[in-house]
Amino acid sequence: MQFASSPWGKPQDILQLAVGIWQVSTASHGGIKLSADLNRKMPDYMRKKGGWYEEDCEWALVALVFPHAFKPSALRYAEESARNWHPDEYEQFRQVVLQPGESRVKDERAFIERHKNDWVVASAMAVTDGVKCWAKRGDETRTYLVPEDEYRQRAPFGFIIDPTRHRQVA
Repeated sequence: MQFASSPWGKPQDILQLAVGIWQVSTASHGGIKLSADLNRKMPDYMRKKGGWYEEDCEWALVALVFPHAFKPSALRYAEESARNWHPDEYEQFRQVVLQPGESRVKDERAFIERHKNDWVVASAMAVTDGVKCWAKRGDETRTYLVPEDEYRQRAPFGFIIDPTRHRQVA
């Protein structure tokens, strides 16, 4: 099958993984293309318009639904990728509830909810006397100075300012 175009540009390489499933690469990106028939077989909550699934994360949804088209090593990675980046679809498809630590996206959502009233660093820059941090709470932004050693210990989803310990600066 030849495709004149893809969502990522002109295809350079096309590999048929199984009947109705192609891996498409372009100069800048790529993904999986499903035939119209197979795309209709994707669950509604996973289906992408036109049957195009990008190569970073969406391909994993195709692998969950059509495992016969993928190698066992790819299927292990697809499970991990879908859990981390498409947890809602993964939970519905597998009929499970992911626990804390099982999905990066769900963990980040929990972090944001837990810290919605805190000053969360959005940007930072090393300066002579520490780390200058621009922190947001809602629509408001403040600048704080944080010791470099402390800032290095930040959590994966952000650093929380403690206004009682971190000095606000202009």
